[in-house]
Amino acid sequence: SSTEAKMSDDARLWLRWAEVSRQITEEAATSGTTKPSTSPTSILRRALKQTPIHERHSHTLILTELMQHLMMEQPSSSKTKAELKSLFHKLLLLSQGSNYSVAYAKKSKVLGDDNDEEDEIEDDKVNLASTFVAYLKFTMPDNTGTTGEEATADNDNAVRSIYTSILYHSNYGKSCAGKTEEETRDMKSFFDACIQFELAQMGRRKEKKKKKGRKMELCKLYETAIGFYANDGGVSYWRKVV
Repeated sequence: SSTEAKMSDDARLWLRWAEVSRQITEEAATSGTTKPSTSPTSILRRALKQTPIHERHSHTLILTELMQHLMMEQPSSSKTKAELKSLFHKLLLLSQGSNYSVAYAKKSKVLGDDNDEEDEIEDDKVNLASTFVAYLKFTMPDNTGTTGEEATADNDNAVRSIYTSILYHSNYGKSCAGKTEEETRDMKSFFDACIQFELAQMGRRKEKKKKKGRKMELCKLYETAIGFYANDGGVSYWRKVV
């Protein structure tokens, strides 16, 4: 529809503005020139507020881009982490639904210049899996700067909360059916990161009960990964690279 086409064009303009701001900021950092008054993250926050959530594709496109920008900010503040957590839960909700994947580019139709024939224009694709992988790795202990046993335990729980939400409490982590090739490939990276994380945790545990718990979690991860690809006949893809 014309409304969908307009929202898609608006999303592209917001993303382009954020990209130009990023480039100018980087050039200013090296040349000593004045930085732009509006940062990429502030542009994307504004874009997210002005893009209706029912425009699922455009809203998700902007949301994932905002998450990627926030994860690149160094050092990462507690405020940024809280914002990322909120955005992640919103992204998880947007990923729900079995009718179609939000990652697929919608097609809008516009009238031709010389006649009434309609040409199809494809929107940008959204790769949810790549954002999930980036956020999982961002939350892992080595990237948080946390120290101390209590801080590490809290961070371990945060990592598990992310992957359990995606794999066990959402439709997105159930199957590779309906997903793009890029999503399927990045979900393999997601499973690998989860498994490597739990293997590392198991190596740290001295108590038998805790080691047993981590071993059970590993088995569950392997079964979930195989089931994810088996549902669409793609299990051999994951097995080749594990």
